[in-house]
Amino acid sequence: MKTLLKKVFYMGSLMFLSSMALGYSISGDSFKANLEIDTINFGEEYALISASGRAGEYGAVYADYKLMPSNDERNSGTISGLARAINDDGVLTGANLTGVYKRNGGIISIYMLDELTNGVIHYVEGTINVVSKKIDIEVYPK
Repeated sequence: MKTLLKKVFYMGSLMFLSSMALGYSISGDSFKANLEIDTINFGEEYALISASGRAGEYGAVYADYKLMPSNDERNSGTISGLARAINDDGVLTGANLTGVYKRNGGIISIYMLDELTNGVIHYVEGTINVVSKKIDIEVYPK
Protein backbone atom coordinates (compact mmCIF):
# COMPACT_ATOMS: atom_id res chain seq x y z
CA MET A 1 0.00 0.00 0.00
CA LYS A 2 2.81 2.38 0.92
CA THR A 3 4.56 1.65 -2.40
CA LEU A 4 1.34 2.28 -4.31
CA LEU A 5 0.89 5.64 -2.58
CA LYS A 6 4.46 6.60 -3.42
CA LYS A 7 3.89 5.69 -7.08
CA VAL A 8 0.65 7.68 -7.23
CA PHE A 9 2.32 10.68 -5.57
CA TYR A 10 5.32 10.42 -7.92
CA MET A 11 3.15 10.16 -11.05
CA GLY A 12 0.93 13.04 -9.89
CA SER A 13 3.98 15.20 -9.26
CA LEU A 14 5.37 14.41 -12.71
CA MET A 15 2.08 15.26 -14.37
CA PHE A 16 1.83 18.55 -12.46
CA LEU A 17 5.41 19.58 -13.29
CA SER A 18 4.99 18.57 -16.93
CA SER A 19 1.87 20.68 -17.30
CA MET A 20 3.69 23.64 -15.75
CA ALA A 21 6.63 23.24 -18.12
CA LEU A 22 4.37 23.10 -21.19
CA GLY A 23 2.56 26.24 -20.04
CA TYR A 24 5.74 28.24 -19.43
CA SER A 25 6.23 31.36 -21.50
CA ILE A 26 8.65 34.24 -21.34
CA SER A 27 7.33 37.79 -21.17
CA GLY A 28 8.56 41.27 -20.40
CA ASP A 29 10.94 43.69 -22.06
CA SER A 30 13.12 42.19 -24.74
CA PHE A 31 15.06 43.00 -27.87
CA LYS A 32 16.05 41.01 -30.92
CA ALA A 33 19.53 40.27 -32.20
CA ASN A 34 20.25 38.99 -35.68
CA LEU A 35 23.70 37.58 -36.30
CA GLU A 36 25.41 36.17 -39.37
CA ILE A 37 27.43 32.98 -38.92
CA ASP A 38 31.03 33.72 -39.90
CA THR A 39 32.48 30.23 -39.41
CA ILE A 40 31.45 26.74 -38.34
CA ASN A 41 34.11 24.26 -37.26
CA PHE A 42 33.27 20.66 -36.39
CA GLY A 43 35.35 18.56 -34.02
CA GLU A 44 35.01 15.02 -32.74
CA GLU A 45 33.34 16.13 -29.51
CA TYR A 46 31.88 19.56 -30.26
CA ALA A 47 31.12 22.20 -32.89
CA LEU A 48 32.28 25.82 -32.78
CA ILE A 49 30.21 28.58 -34.34
CA SER A 50 31.45 32.17 -34.66
CA ALA A 51 28.96 34.90 -35.51
CA SER A 52 28.67 38.67 -35.68
CA GLY A 53 25.93 41.27 -36.02
CA ARG A 54 24.04 43.90 -34.04
CA ALA A 55 22.13 43.56 -30.77
CA GLY A 56 20.07 46.48 -29.50
CA GLU A 57 21.87 49.01 -27.30
CA TYR A 58 24.97 46.79 -27.22
CA GLY A 59 25.80 47.61 -30.85
CA ALA A 60 28.21 45.40 -32.76
CA VAL A 61 28.35 41.88 -31.33
CA TYR A 62 30.94 39.13 -31.86
CA ALA A 63 30.09 35.74 -30.37
CA ASP A 64 31.60 32.26 -30.23
CA TYR A 65 29.37 29.30 -29.38
CA LYS A 66 30.58 25.82 -28.42
CA LEU A 67 27.95 23.09 -28.86
CA MET A 68 28.66 19.84 -27.01
CA PRO A 69 26.21 17.04 -27.86
CA SER A 70 24.81 14.87 -25.09
CA ASN A 71 23.80 11.91 -27.28
CA ASP A 72 24.97 9.91 -30.30
CA GLU A 73 22.43 11.56 -32.61
CA ARG A 74 24.05 14.93 -31.80
CA ASN A 75 20.60 16.52 -31.66
CA SER A 76 20.78 18.05 -28.17
CA GLY A 77 23.32 19.08 -25.59
CA THR A 78 24.93 22.03 -23.86
CA ILE A 79 26.01 25.32 -25.37
CA SER A 80 28.59 27.70 -23.95
CA GLY A 81 30.52 30.62 -25.27
CA LEU A 82 31.81 34.13 -25.05
CA ALA A 83 30.54 37.34 -26.59
CA ARG A 84 31.89 40.86 -26.88
CA ALA A 85 29.92 43.92 -27.90
CA ILE A 86 30.85 47.52 -28.55
CA ASN A 87 28.22 50.21 -28.95
CA ASP A 88 28.34 53.46 -30.92
CA ASP A 89 29.71 55.30 -27.85
CA GLY A 90 32.64 52.89 -27.56
CA VAL A 91 31.34 51.07 -24.46
CA LEU A 92 32.67 47.50 -24.46
CA THR A 93 30.63 44.73 -22.82
CA GLY A 94 31.56 41.07 -22.49
CA ALA A 95 29.39 38.06 -21.69
CA ASN A 96 29.72 34.44 -20.64
CA LEU A 97 27.10 32.32 -22.42
CA THR A 98 25.67 29.11 -20.94
CA GLY A 99 22.68 26.98 -21.87
CA VAL A 100 21.22 24.02 -23.72
CA TYR A 101 20.25 23.32 -27.31
CA LYS A 102 18.02 21.04 -29.35
CA ARG A 103 18.68 20.39 -33.07
CA ASN A 104 16.02 19.53 -35.62
CA GLY A 105 17.67 19.16 -39.03
CA GLY A 106 19.57 22.37 -39.81
CA ILE A 107 17.77 24.40 -37.12
CA ILE A 108 19.22 24.53 -33.61
CA SER A 109 16.98 25.95 -30.88
CA ILE A 110 18.96 27.55 -28.05
CA TYR A 111 18.03 28.48 -24.48
CA MET A 112 20.69 30.36 -22.53
CA LEU A 113 21.52 32.53 -19.54
CA ASP A 114 24.12 35.17 -20.34
CA GLU A 115 26.18 36.82 -17.59
CA LEU A 116 27.43 40.23 -18.71
CA THR A 117 30.48 42.08 -17.41
CA ASN A 118 28.23 45.04 -16.48
CA GLY A 119 26.37 42.84 -13.96
CA VAL A 120 23.25 42.31 -16.08
CA ILE A 121 21.94 38.80 -16.70
CA HIS A 122 19.99 37.99 -19.86
CA TYR A 123 17.74 35.07 -20.64
CA VAL A 124 18.15 34.30 -24.35
CA GLU A 125 16.26 32.00 -26.66
CA GLY A 126 16.34 31.67 -30.39
CA THR A 127 17.55 29.67 -33.35
CA ILE A 128 20.77 28.96 -35.15
CA ASN A 129 20.13 28.09 -38.79
CA VAL A 130 23.26 26.39 -40.11
CA VAL A 131 21.83 26.24 -43.64
CA SER A 132 21.09 29.97 -44.05
CA LYS A 133 23.98 30.88 -41.68
CA LYS A 134 21.72 33.07 -39.52
CA ILE A 135 21.24 33.33 -35.77
CA ASP A 136 18.01 34.97 -34.59
CA ILE A 137 17.60 35.46 -30.86
CA GLU A 138 15.30 37.21 -28.43
CA VAL A 139 17.07 38.72 -25.41
CA TYR A 140 15.28 39.27 -22.09
CA PRO A 141 17.29 41.45 -19.67
CA LYS A 142 16.82 40.49 -16.00
